[in-house]
Amino acid sequence: MRVPGGGTVVLRWDEAAGRQVLRYGGYEEPELAAARACVRPGDLVIDVGANVGLFTIPLAYAVGPTGRVIAIEALRDNVDRLIGNVRRNGLENVDVVAKAAGASDGTSAFHLARDAAFGSLEGVEKHAAAGVIRVDTVRLDTLWVKLGRPRVALVKIDVEGAELSVVDGAPELLQMSRPIVISESDAGAKALEARLRELGYTRATPPEFSPLNHMFRQTA
Repeated sequence: MRVPGGGTVVLRWDEAAGRQVLRYGGYEEPELAAARACVRPGDLVIDVGANVGLFTIPLAYAVGPTGRVIAIEALRDNVDRLIGNVRRNGLENVDVVAKAAGASDGTSAFHLARDAAFGSLEGVEKHAAAGVIRVDTVRLDTLWVKLGRPRVALVKIDVEGAELSVVDGAPELLQMSRPIVISESDAGAKALEARLRELGYTRATPPEFSPLNHMFRQTA
């Protein structure tokens, strides 16, 4: 698949993202366009739930060689495919973190789905479950502090119901660096918005977004 803004991502047609591209010619194009518009060359971006790189790759092109994308993905097969897509595009500004972002550092049960895009720390609800494994977890604040507390332009979150855990592990980053947050959230959208409001954020979702996807900005 050619992605807007440059680059290619190899998908599987037996997975939801691949089927969507096959049927409609693209994947979350308004959300991807908004994410790219939020960054400029030299920026740092964190992609939580990077899967195989559908956002990581175009965002890496958008921030350029002086910028950086931290791509966080828990599942080994997805990590391997993500690294393959990064190499396929010749990108040297992507750091892959093979962990799940959460509310604590350590390990946690991770619920697998038959489609690897839909596994989650919080369980599998809308897709066929495929077992439980243990994965390493890390707080975004932990990663951010290790990086030296840099300015983060954008945090994208797609973790199938575990959004609050990600946010609960990132209060210092969100309050001090004030990145734009783009997140997929369905049943937990109201709770996510309420938690982000406590951290100084307000909803700024473009009308063309899917109903499951949301954008938040820090209030002045």
